Amino acid sequence: MIDDGRTSDPLTVGPGPAPGPAPGPDAASCPRFDRRAVLAAGLAAAGGLLLAGGCNVVAPVAAVIAGPPQKDAEFILPERRTVVFVDDRAGVIPLRSSQVRRRIGREVTEILNRRDDLLPGLMIDAGDAIALADARDRGGGLLPLGVIGREVGAEVLIAVRIDVFSLVGGQIPQPTAQAAVWVLDITNRERLFPPPDSREPATTVSASLFETDPFGATDESAQVARSFALADALAESVAKVFYRHEIKELGRQLGPR
Repeated sequence: MIDDGRTSDPLTVGPGPAPGPAPGPDAASCPRFDRRAVLAAGLAAAGGLLLAGGCNVVAPVAAVIAGPPQKDAEFILPERRTVVFVDDRAGVIPLRSSQVRRRIGREVTEILNRRDDLLPGLMIDAGDAIALADARDRGGGLLPLGVIGREVGAEVLIAVRIDVFSLVGGQIPQPTAQAAVWVLDITNRERLFPPPDSREPATTVSASLFETDPFGATDESAQVARSFALADALAESVAKVFYRHEIKELGRQLGPR
């Protein structure tokens, strides 16, 4: 038994259904060409360009061949029924916390569902987990994550704790969010990520929005729109913990591009 990361209670949940064996690769779906041969041909072509154009094209050609920088997944999710639970125990989301949490959870779920190499068909609606907690958290007592996962039928739970969710940033608005992310095995009552022997109980992700109009509307509707845009950006950062992805700019514009 371990601390579930939400309450002082250990992760004590009843045994769930045993997961089936992970499916192996389908030979019929494997590509028929040799990727190494294609890469070798590309390198040979690049070499011809270098000889023809001189040394000043080395860096651009190398960048084209290598492609944009990539970051590996921090954790590969097991192929089991999984739910995302987004927690705002500290009350840092200033507007419509429940809606923002649902938006983050459902966007993470949608991103992971869209990727054929992850968990298609195995994700449970994050809104169900958040609604359950909202209904059962009473008088300062929080429903343990193990109970939440079990009651929505999940075997694995991705926990997202919102630590920062700010819509302002000095004189120029720069909406910024930060969250702690960890993964629990509900069936076997253990933490999967970070590993149980890790010094860190969670990994930290963040997201920012760069305002295109820092003097734009500041009424509630505009603030809600910022909240939802920031929620989407944070959800993308959370989802990227679980798959290889391109390293992009640290923030994104808010408004027309």
